[in-house]
Amino acid sequence: MGVSEVKTESNKKDVGVDAGIRFERVYLEGADVKRCGKLGKGVKVVAKVDMRVFTRSTKRRAYVREVFKITGIPEGREKPLYKMEFGMVAEYKTSREIGDKEENELASDRGMRDIFPYARDFVQAMTVSMGMPSLVMVGYSPEWANSCR
Repeated sequence: MGVSEVKTESNKKDVGVDAGIRFERVYLEGADVKRCGKLGKGVKVVAKVDMRVFTRSTKRRAYVREVFKITGIPEGREKPLYKMEFGMVAEYKTSREIGDKEENELASDRGMRDIFPYARDFVQAMTVSMGMPSLVMVGYSPEWANSCR
């Protein structure tokens, strides 16, 4: 799968741990989506979400990568209905080299806030395109994100 990218002027603001870090873009980095079965009428699907965070920085760039693993399991069954694994990357322009503390702060909250709306849209679009009920992920909160890690 190629790289999908969203970049708008309105979201290019100085944000984060200090004004020297500027949000640039979010892009999809690899996706593996599998439909494993058929859904009967009136069956509720429970989604299990697992997320992992990776960070990297260079002199003028910082990257936050979130890897999502989502498994849709029909209620009362063990066999999954679908599985998704994908990575999304938020890229930031920095005015200077950032340290480990700033990198961790960026990854722990700001990166996820920038990535989450795109991840939520991707998940919803994929479930619908597989002919499954639309999976709408709850709004982002640090508590929810921590429960998935």
